[in-house]
Amino acid sequence: MHEETVDALAFMEIKHKELNLRFRGVIEQEGENIKERLIMEIANWLGLDEEEVGKTIDKAFRIKYKTERGKKNLPGDCLVFLNSREMKDLILRTNLERKLCINEKIIIIYKETPKRFLKRREEYKDITLILRKNEIWYKWEFPEGVSFFYKDKKFKIKSTQEIVKFMRRYGKELGKKEDDTPLEEEEEKEI
Repeated sequence: MHEETVDALAFMEIKHKELNLRFRGVIEQEGENIKERLIMEIANWLGLDEEEVGKTIDKAFRIKYKTERGKKNLPGDCLVFLNSREMKDLILRTNLERKLCINEKIIIIYKETPKRFLKRREEYKDITLILRKNEIWYKWEFPEGVSFFYKDKKFKIKSTQEIVKFMRRYGKELGKKEDDTPLEEEEEKEI
């Protein structure tokens, strides 16, 4: 029951943050107005009018870290609150085609995802790396799992057992070495 409640709260958090985007790697400037700066850069990148982009951005600010990331003197992420799903989708779609560059530095754009779901995704790290190496697009499933198309068939993997099963069948074709599969070791422990 507790897990279901925590998942429900995480889903509410997703719904609340569904129009937020996180921009990582925007170099800080002295006395910057991050909202105006991002409006200008995004408008130029998308080929739109600054006023049009400005209407879709409610607020933007920089997040400072006091962790290992902060010790490395890296710029904090910029959090952008949008009021339009169309603009969010346009930004994410354009980011797939060509990356946003600010001051000749590639900016990484993330959707906001609760930490609870990010931790669950760690189990799928091996398979997502293989999919990326083979240029297979995948989509994260909620609350956990990954879905993708391979050989004109849709796969929806939602457990480590399903990963092992998929890798047994298609691992060699995808270039996975048998000796570096930690998931197979987990399966042997279960038997």
